[in-house]
Order: sequence, then C-alpha cells, then structure tokens
Amino acid sequence: MSERSELPEYPQFTPLGREHKGLLQAAFEAAQPEISEFTFAYQWIWRSYTHCRLARFRGTIILLNEAPATGKSHLLPPLISNLEEAALLIPAALKEAKDIPAATFARVPQALAERLAEQSDITITEEHERADYVYAGEKLRKLPGRLLHRKRNHIQQFRKTFPEARYQDLNPSLAEECARFCRDWLEKHPKHHLPGLRREVETTVSVLTNYQWLGLRGGALVSEGDIVAFALGEPLNQDTFVTRVEKANNSLPGAYAVINQEFARHTAAGFKWINREQDLGLPGLRQAKKSYYPHHLLRKYRVGLA
Repeated sequence: MSERSELPEYPQFTPLGREHKGLLQAAFEAAQPEISEFTFAYQWIWRSYTHCRLARFRGTIILLNEAPATGKSHLLPPLISNLEEAALLIPAALKEAKDIPAATFARVPQALAERLAEQSDITITEEHERADYVYAGEKLRKLPGRLLHRKRNHIQQFRKTFPEARYQDLNPSLAEECARFCRDWLEKHPKHHLPGLRREVETTVSVLTNYQWLGLRGGALVSEGDIVAFALGEPLNQDTFVTRVEKANNSLPGAYAVINQEFARHTAAGFKWINREQDLGLPGLRQAKKSYYPHHLLRKYRVGLA
C-alpha cells in the first residue's frame, strides 16, 4: 500500500511524520512552488508550533497548520501546479471543512488568488506580513551599483579586520560548532529572555542537528577556528533557492553582509532567484531585507467563503 493511499480522506488529518518525507518532497517538487513555506523541511522544522497535519483530497494533498496559542488554524493550497484545478479544489475543500472552525486557506500565491477572485462566493485578504522577499541571485553575489555601495563597504571593512576568514561548506562537525555558536549568540543577545527569540534558536539548533536528513545545504564563515556566521537553505524550485537560517556575530560589523554574499556565491550558486522569506511585520527585519533591494515581493493571500 502506498503512502498516498494511507493518508486519511479530507477533512480528517494525520500528524506530519518522518514517514511522510518522501511523499511530500515528491509532491512539492512536482508542484514547483514559489512560496517559501512549501517544502517538507519548512513544515518539519516548525511542526512543533504549527502542529502540521496532512490529508488526501481528490487526488492531491492538503496541509493543515494550527497556532495553539491563538486557537486559529489555516489550510495550505493543494500541492499541485495546475492553477485552474487548484482554483476548483479550494472552494470545494472549504465547503467540506466541517471539522475545521472558520476554515480558511492561507499562503495562497497571487496568481491563484486572482483566479479565485473570479468566484463570487470567495473572500480574499492579503497577508501583508507574509510576503516573501525575492532577490536576483547575481545581485546578491556581486552587489553592483550605487544602492549597494554601503554593503560593499561593510564587506571590505570586515575583510580588512579578518583577512583570514573563509567560507566553509557545512559538514556534521561544523554543524555542531554552529549549534554551539547559536547558543552563545542567544545568551549574548540583549533580548535573550524573549520566548520568541529562544524558540527561534532552539529551532535553529534542531535544524543544524538534522540538516542532512532534511536535505538542507549551508556554510559557515570561519576565522582562526571560530565561527563568525553561518547560513542554511534549500532549493525551492528549479530556479529559486530559499534561505532558512542566517546568524552572525552581532559584535562584528559586516559579518552579516559577508555571510549573505558568500552563501549566495557558494551554497546558492547557479540559482536565478534567492528567496529570503518574510519580515513578519518586524521593523528591524523589514529594514534589513529592504536594504538589499529585492527584485520583487511574493504576495500571499488568505482565502475563505463569503
């Protein structure tokens, strides 16, 4: 019996498990998504907080994410690339969602939302804080032009101070060092007591422990044997690489700019686009992402019944 046939029929769901890795990876690869949340690794990484579950619906797969703290839940769009078919499946699934209070689909990409907008019984609202920042890969590698002059200066200053710093591809031993660096980074952070920041670091350490199994790639900036910064990510589709984690020593000016560039040059080499995920409505994160002048934002929408 195949993994697909063992999934419960929607609107019943089963918790995401290790046994679903092959099934979901194949589904995501076939769908060739642009939205950063649409990989097995992402869903697995955050499963403790989203309580990710999955079901079979009319020949495709639908995921359900929940936020226990708020009691809210949302469905993710069917894992298919055909917009016309997806635009038919979403209203049908909403009408059958008897066991999901106030069911909505979230993280709906713009092209699909535009198809759904043609239907009179559908409501659509933009998820402004969830838009993905997408950059031209070559722009992050070369940092050309006047607008990125400050980034180049930061990198030059860092290189003068740490001429021996080198980018190394991630391996199990280096991943362990990055995990230790991450814990130290948290304790030295002025807001280390905040639950959200601690959760982020705990999740990052888990990612480093499981990066090979998850299929993530990464690298670290090492100076005289010490970790200065590191980053991890994964292919999102044939043209796009998504950055999942990026951490640097906050006390070293230019460290973030260097790891950003080196990661794009080495780990994400050959990809036309680099997706650096959302700003979550955080002013500091938003400013950092805007400072690299994204090529475009991937807008996402929430869809429900009128």
